[in-house]
Amino acid sequence: MTKEAALSGFAKWRRDIADSIYEEISAMMSGHFIPYHKLCFMAAFLTALIFSILFTQMGVIEAPVAVVDLDHSARSAKFIQAVDSSRDIRIASVFHTPVDPVYLTRHDNVVGVIVIPKGFEKGLLNGTTPYNIGYEADMGNPAQNGEVFESLNQIAAQEGIPVNAENLQALGPASAQSSGSSGLTVSIRRLFNPTNSLVPVTIAGFLYFFSGIFFGITTLMLTGRVHVMGQWENAILNRGPSAMIARLIPYALGYTAAVTIMTAGLVLFNCMPFKGNYLAYLPSLFMLPFSIGLIAMLITWSFKTPANGASFMIFVVPPGFIMGGMTMAMGELTGTGWYFAHLFPLTWQYSMYRDFAFRGMTLSQMIGPYGEYILYVTALMMLVTLRFYLERRRLLRIRDRQVAALAQVPGEAA
Repeated sequence: MTKEAALSGFAKWRRDIADSIYEEISAMMSGHFIPYHKLCFMAAFLTALIFSILFTQMGVIEAPVAVVDLDHSARSAKFIQAVDSSRDIRIASVFHTPVDPVYLTRHDNVVGVIVIPKGFEKGLLNGTTPYNIGYEADMGNPAQNGEVFESLNQIAAQEGIPVNAENLQALGPASAQSSGSSGLTVSIRRLFNPTNSLVPVTIAGFLYFFSGIFFGITTLMLTGRVHVMGQWENAILNRGPSAMIARLIPYALGYTAAVTIMTAGLVLFNCMPFKGNYLAYLPSLFMLPFSIGLIAMLITWSFKTPANGASFMIFVVPPGFIMGGMTMAMGELTGTGWYFAHLFPLTWQYSMYRDFAFRGMTLSQMIGPYGEYILYVTALMMLVTLRFYLERRRLLRIRDRQVAALAQVPGEAA
């Protein structure tokens, strides 16, 4: 090959690369495809802004914990006060009669239950061996109790040492040498996940998340597809909002069927727990994709092409996965953050899943959460309906202007 041919081939190679890059930039900015030049900055900015605001106080996590105080003594009250004053634990409620810890952890109300047995004060004052209190930890999300375990052990050591030191001092100088040992220890029982395995939680979390991703991409392109197929005006002007919302039903049924079949297989092979009644849980599972689809409609209502809608997936499904309590502790979301997390369907669904699958709640015990979930879906339907009628009014105005313009043409010709 001659030098001139080599230079010519190199120039063509550079030109081809430059042309390819230019074509992709042109497509990106044309408005007919995903506008990644805008989306990349939008996603990075919103992610950094929103989560930095939500997690500003992550260093001070007050995990809600219930207490069953069967001793009801001055010493147990002092211990409860010490726990409530700690950085990582907040006492949500105190009971002085036996209560089932599973019942107390329902709906993610608390991350665990401290059980102070009867005779607590007497055992500390009279005994010279370590005295145990119990902690029933909700391990539906193993991430939420790490700080609680550490804080409880520290508080138990601090609260137990003075009592033990007094008792050992009374026994004589030899015993007083070991006065640094604690007279109080914490016995931990892990509810719903005795082996502290991440597998059941991880499998369930990703099953709903990745299925939701594909469902979300499909429904985010739905309104754009209706535009492209020339069905938009007919759907708005000649049909009602219920007909528009009904377009989500076949997709939601497919999602529900697929997840149900996979769940059955995983439960059969002991890869996932499910202690409750799946038929009672099934309506909530249908509500998940249905609500994802409603949000997708709201976001992409004015998009003319399917590709534009697909680019907004990050704002529909992932936030619920991050803040829904399957990957991080719900206790880290306090105040505004907790309400923000419940704007996303997966947050609701993960809570329902933990109640039915891990805690074995019955339908009657889930009336409250079901009612709240239904109100959430109803609010989304009302927003879609409002958007529908605003669009109908816009199209009617356009049609009236077109009719008026056509009516003026004969007069002008005359």
